[in-house]
Amino acid sequence: MAIVTELTQPFQWNKVWTEERRLKNNVIVESVNVISYLTVELNSDIVGNADLIFVYCSRTCKGGEWFRLPLEVKKFMKPEAKMIVQFDSEFLWLINPEGVQWDSKRDLEQYKGVSPQKFFEENRVLDVADAYFTVLENPFWARYTKKPVYYMPLPQLIRYPLTINKMNREKEGKTIAVLRHSARGASIKHIIQNVINPLKKAVFVFSCLPNQFLVGKRYIDTLQKCYIGIDDAEGYAGWSRFTMECGLLAIPCVGSTYATKLFFPELYTKHKDYVKQRELVQRLYEDKKFYKKVAEEGRKRVLEHLDSDKLCQRFVRIAKEIGV
Repeated sequence: MAIVTELTQPFQWNKVWTEERRLKNNVIVESVNVISYLTVELNSDIVGNADLIFVYCSRTCKGGEWFRLPLEVKKFMKPEAKMIVQFDSEFLWLINPEGVQWDSKRDLEQYKGVSPQKFFEENRVLDVADAYFTVLENPFWARYTKKPVYYMPLPQLIRYPLTINKMNREKEGKTIAVLRHSARGASIKHIIQNVINPLKKAVFVFSCLPNQFLVGKRYIDTLQKCYIGIDDAEGYAGWSRFTMECGLLAIPCVGSTYATKLFFPELYTKHKDYVKQRELVQRLYEDKKFYKKVAEEGRKRVLEHLDSDKLCQRFVRIAKEIGV
């Protein structure tokens, strides 16, 4: 099986396919970093020889409407080849334009007031692929396609060292970490006002800048010093890498994201359920056995759920299901 991955995001699926995993799964993997529509044409020989094309569709692609990249790629594929597509931001900007992470909203103006149904009918981006990946529990856009939609988390663990410092957080302090997921649309003021301040706890606020995400050793080292995470931002409906990072660092995270439900089910709440959130935070401070239990189980779930070997095997299994 010859796979081309991942067209605009070459640092995750590309890197996770080590030589050992390629041999084990009997696949040949190529990567094309598409920075513009022209790049697709320049790499038409690679695209044209592939049995499967995986397109991670993000706004980094220039030279056309970035979400229409799969339609451009299709032109250079051999007829029998299959395509799997994953869309960055999961079209959430269609239902919440204020929540965009981008530094400009100019490319959204033409779709202002356009219903999701009309958008998908006009652009056909949910018709072109043979299957779609999502990181959401119930993606709203799935109702607009007849193609199979598979839950598939990105192989995030390649970003991080899998060992953590066994620090004593009792001595480091008991600061609560919160993340403002988007510099424009996501707000965490309600968390501070309704959960943290009433409990009189210290807080460290992380914030993403436009078009940027928090990465790197400095960020992880700072987050690792925090005692608890809360992830219930207003204007954000994504999977939440922040919750996953808390889990990887064995930091219990209270919140309403899908990642919280996956990794910290005992700490999951509905959005803005301040009463339950305060109760859980208070229990984490007072009950050391409970804290230790959810912290260790959360880390274990992250490592199991995002295990790179298992994700590669699942990728190949889905490819076979769609006829590769």
